[in-house]
Amino acid sequence: MRTVGLDRFLKGQWLDKTLEIMNTESDVSKIRKTLEQYLKQEIPGDITRRKARDKLMGIWINIPEEYEGIQSEALKLSNKVYGQERLLLHWIMMSAVYPIFRDIAKAVGTITDFQDDFTLSLVQKRIYEIWGERSTVKYAVHKNISSMVDWEVIERKGNGRYNKKPPIKIENASLKLLFLKAYILTNNRDYIGFIEANNVKTAFPFEIQYNMEDFASTDEFVLVKMGSDVAISLA
Repeated sequence: MRTVGLDRFLKGQWLDKTLEIMNTESDVSKIRKTLEQYLKQEIPGDITRRKARDKLMGIWINIPEEYEGIQSEALKLSNKVYGQERLLLHWIMMSAVYPIFRDIAKAVGTITDFQDDFTLSLVQKRIYEIWGERSTVKYAVHKNISSMVDWEVIERKGNGRYNKKPPIKIENASLKLLFLKAYILTNNRDYIGFIEANNVKTAFPFEIQYNMEDFASTDEFVLVKMGSDVAISLA
């Protein structure tokens, strides 16, 4: 039985603060201490605060070795990405290190591909099919959806119903390519079609459109014509 992992409500400003601390400090113990001091202003309960801190550390600091390259690139990009685009940096890391977040995002993205609204119960049902019907899974779905409300990518309409908000347009080419690289790696894909790359369900809050020019200045990808589509793989 897989461990759920990401089962805490996390404010967007907490994620940004974690990234800010990482940009000024490399010592893990000092990052933890600074983050703890910051969260004391936000979360009064010791246990709740510790759990939130540990999840934030799990997203950006205490990550699996295979995603350290993604983390390093994301950290470098954080000094060049501003405004709403910064959320995609966090989204990339959460999708990489917490599979349940990736599955919840995909469920919401799949549902809202056909309609703008969805219910919490429908998302829970989709996740139960993957993770099993457990109380810990139900709790995690609710917390992740609540976080997405705080990040302003969905809005709560009442009675367990939510609306998808207009997508955040991603203009930064390096950020778009980092998302694609992380997506291929974390999903163990040999390649992704160009058409699919422009409609990845897990990235539902974002408008990420690729064109051939995006790949002109990088040697990290290989593009091969495949019928009416183009296959994109990592070099």
